[in-house]
Amino acid sequence: MAESFSTTNRFFDNKSYPRGFSRHGDFTIKEAQMLERYGYALNELDLGKRQPVTE
Repeated sequence: MAESFSTTNRFFDNKSYPRGFSRHGDFTIKEAQMLERYGYALNELDLGKRQPVTE
């Protein structure tokens, strides 16, 4: 992944998925792992708190 997505924080959406992404059944295990790993950075990019490093 690009450097824009590097983060040490895991992402949890307690509002929409209070039990977690993998337990809800909407995502495969691989998709749930990717959301937890890169979701925090994606959310910050979306909110404008983080600037993209690459295009």
